[in-house]
Amino acid sequence: MPNSIKLMSATPSVAIVSMLGEHDLGDFEPLKIAFARAAIRAPNVIADLSDCSFIDSIVIALLLHVQSVIAQDGGRVAVALPSEPNAVNRVADLLDLGQLVPVYASVEAALASFGQAEPATATPA
Repeated sequence: MPNSIKLMSATPSVAIVSMLGEHDLGDFEPLKIAFARAAIRAPNVIADLSDCSFIDSIVIALLLHVQSVIAQDGGRVAVALPSEPNAVNRVADLLDLGQLVPVYASVEAALASFGQAEPATATPA
């Protein structure tokens, strides 16, 4: 699976940053830019890790930073984890990520947590 980062607008109030493949320190700048663009597009952001096979502590630190910045503006961050057990789930379990940021079993569940269940549509980053 090739590594990529995609930015989508799910609704006017929710943007989604999807991470495919493996993400670590080498992806810090592109991820930082994607999350900054997401925060500009919408007050709420979903970090979609459902197709992500690996993340390191830099990615977790960035997610927590994004959450604090977005919360200052009254928004919220949610994380969608992979449905199949993998390294991302193990990291989330080890860190008890659910105690730090809301986590969901799917993007649809995360989107529903914002009170909106419309399907996401890809838009240029």
